[in-house]
Amino acid sequence: MVRLVKGGPRVPARIFRCCCCTIAGGEFNDPHDWSAETCDRSGVLSAEVAGKQVDLDRVWFYGTVIDEPEYRYQMAHLDWSRKTGANVPEASPERAVRLDRSAPLF
Repeated sequence: MVRLVKGGPRVPARIFRCCCCTIAGGEFNDPHDWSAETCDRSGVLSAEVAGKQVDLDRVWFYGTVIDEPEYRYQMAHLDWSRKTGANVPEASPERAVRLDRSAPLF
């Protein structure tokens, strides 16, 4: 989990290996997530924040570690908040949260 801006909500991020290899003797080098069982080359480390490709240092040095089920849940919550236009900070993660301008909780 990382913040896109100071005071903004935390959004899901991931570091993963991306590989372009010939899988099982295939002729095409399609990018895919790296796997030790199927890849014939070592993968390159890549990073994503909220589903968008970013520089690896952005996540490596400033991120908080979460496990894969939590990452999937957070991505689903982010997608839901964007699709529904819900009044939650995660709907606009690139803006800082201003509590003095937000609607009251109750």
